[in-house]
Amino acid sequence: MDQTAEILAMREELARLEQKYREVLILKFNQDLTFREIAELTEKNENTVKTIYYHALELLRERMNPHETTE
Repeated sequence: MDQTAEILAMREELARLEQKYREVLILKFNQDLTFREIAELTEKNENTVKTIYYHALELLRERMNPHETTE
């Protein structure tokens, strides 16, 4: 898969994520906000934001590479 196709596939998978996952990823990567800033903006606990972030990344990994397993 070339880079453009990978980016398009990732955008499609990002759009399929629940809103809470999508929101945190977009704020982290597109807006370059810290976990603390995201927590303040979303009115969530900072640890909750971190949990959402790492869960969202894992969901994307699984969806982008469905045949790979993580341990």
